[in-house]
Amino acid sequence: MIDYDLMRAEVARHPHKLLFATVSGAHLYGFPSPDSDYDLRGAHILPLDDVAGLLPKQHTVEVEGLRGTVEMDLVTHDVEKFFAMLLKRNGYVLEQLYSPLVITTSPEHEELKEIARFCITRHHSHHYKGFAATQWNLFLKEDPPRVKPLLYVYRVLLAGIHLMHSGVVEANLVTLNEEFHLPYISELVARKTGGAERSNLVQSEVEFHRAEYARLLALLEAAAAGTQLPETPGGRQALHDLLVRIRLATAHTETVTLFRPVGEAELELIRQTGWRAFPARLPEQPIFYPVLNLSYARQIARDWNTRDGGTGYVLRFQVSAKFLRCYEVQIAGNRMHREYWIPADELPEFNRHIEGCIEVVEQHVGA
Repeated sequence: MIDYDLMRAEVARHPHKLLFATVSGAHLYGFPSPDSDYDLRGAHILPLDDVAGLLPKQHTVEVEGLRGTVEMDLVTHDVEKFFAMLLKRNGYVLEQLYSPLVITTSPEHEELKEIARFCITRHHSHHYKGFAATQWNLFLKEDPPRVKPLLYVYRVLLAGIHLMHSGVVEANLVTLNEEFHLPYISELVARKTGGAERSNLVQSEVEFHRAEYARLLALLEAAAAGTQLPETPGGRQALHDLLVRIRLATAHTETVTLFRPVGEAELELIRQTGWRAFPARLPEQPIFYPVLNLSYARQIARDWNTRDGGTGYVLRFQVSAKFLRCYEVQIAGNRMHREYWIPADELPEFNRHIEGCIEVVEQHVGA
């Protein structure tokens, strides 16, 4: 059972607008163990200033760590990078795009799924062959050999054969086996999903699966040789047009996501505004410092606001990009420590350009 509330909360922390985010990994493949981590994948949209400027760009966002007792692994790529990957023989991005386990989506996500059908070629078979070989070698190296890499071997071989025959992306091994009727798949899946993440095989089983690996690999090669899929990807112009429209829409309606680390006293004053504004600065605080990335805000909230046993909070909010063009981005030492310097007497005007509500995205409790 997927905890969708937990997944949506994780996606809500993302520093950029998302085109889509889906669940990948063992949950998508049909054989999650009780202790399997959650693999979130997707595509984000960089702000126009980031795309056009010279400062470092987050082409890829990677976040991993524990959320309670759950291990989370999130990876997204900017839409330009993701679209370029679709034009290569990359089965991973196809499976992420078409995953039915959707956490967040958009009309452009649906449009992209239509375009991506034309990006699939016979050469995607090389992706599945290569990944199967990698997992098979991993399976053989382990002593004793485990069920998990063997399931990955079968999943990618069946997914590749199915793709070559139908042109349709299907990543779930259980669903694929409804077509292939391999009698041993359900038993292997049961051994892994039953909680034996490190379930092992005996040597006599290895020899049987060696023969099956060779047989299915031959079927994949034959399917690739006889497929009706094209030699080269189509959809390049359609991807270009979609990317341009996404960028132009960002330019016309853009807000900038900012973050603010605060302590308990400032949080209460913000709460009293209905989460709509930041309180006036004190006489000894001539500058208001909103920051541009979550990791920087987290560092301050965790290391500064929790001193003496206090609690630090990370806030996220949207500000009109047009308004912010009046201010330069400042670098506070580390190049990732990017912030705006808003004079205290200009804070009321800054507050008027906050769009939507200020939200709490993280809480850090001091020792």
